[in-house]
Amino acid sequence: MLGLVRRLLISILLLAPFALAQDSNSAAVQPHAQVFSGFVTDFSSAALSVSRKNASGKEMVHKSFTLDAGTKIEGKIKLKARVTVQFTIDGAANHAVRIIVRGS
Repeated sequence: MLGLVRRLLISILLLAPFALAQDSNSAAVQPHAQVFSGFVTDFSSAALSVSRKNASGKEMVHKSFTLDAGTKIEGKIKLKARVTVQFTIDGAANHAVRIIVRGS
């Protein structure tokens, strides 16, 4: 039994660098999407602003996103609508990849 556990640990240690290298390569190919949820404070065909309270509930957190023809929008965006935005960081801008409008 001890020999089996020892072989298993050695196998994991030998294969771990390959698994980590594969993850870093795939991250370079496709940027990691992040998520932000809140209420729409401003929007246009090219931009969206969303606000929410921080984790302590005392301060407001604001984020602005750029939109383009590839941005997928599920629902109808309107002021004060509750939304979840999946986005990537493109230089200094947050680019919205997907916007889901939640029930009010």
